Amino acid sequence: IYSALIGLNLLSVALPRFRFPAAGLSGLGHCAIGGIHIARLRRPFRFEVFDHPWPLGASQREVAIVVGFGVLCLWVAWREWRARS
Repeated sequence: IYSALIGLNLLSVALPRFRFPAAGLSGLGHCAIGGIHIARLRRPFRFEVFDHPWPLGASQREVAIVVGFGVLCLWVAWREWRARS
């Protein structure tokens, strides 16, 4: 799924009509991933990546980075949508 999202973003560099969907999907996806980590911080649960435990500190970093990037992507999508209107 992430590879397809990266491909869509690369395509949007050359083809402007793909910029709004690429930015919107990237923003929504990253905010959703960040939401999982926010839920984990509010109510801790066991989380593993490739059989390695994921510490709560790593979830805090994910919230800061992934949610921040998701919000930035949604802002870009909004700007692109406004430019079309």
